Amino acid sequence: MFFISNSHANCPVNDDENHRTLAYVSTVGKKDIEGSMTEKVKWVGAEVAKKAKLLKLSKLSLTVAIRLYHGRVKALAEAARNEGLEF
Repeated sequence: MFFISNSHANCPVNDDENHRTLAYVSTVGKKDIEGSMTEKVKWVGAEVAKKAKLLKLSKLSLTVAIRLYHGRVKALAEAARNEGLEF
């Protein structure tokens, strides 16, 4: 599940059938990522797409809990789509 706090964004790639985390991207500890939270979320989306490609995944399901599909959630999805990932 994609999570955004006031200063960080986290996005795991989970295998729900086998209950495993296949990949994980977070801005925690990444001091070289600068800009607004939307820019950080775009970076997370692009990195998730790159890691999914390495795992030979092309289609994922985006779980965002109670957040609506706009703003930062939309920015993450668009950045991942630009890298070739499908939702």
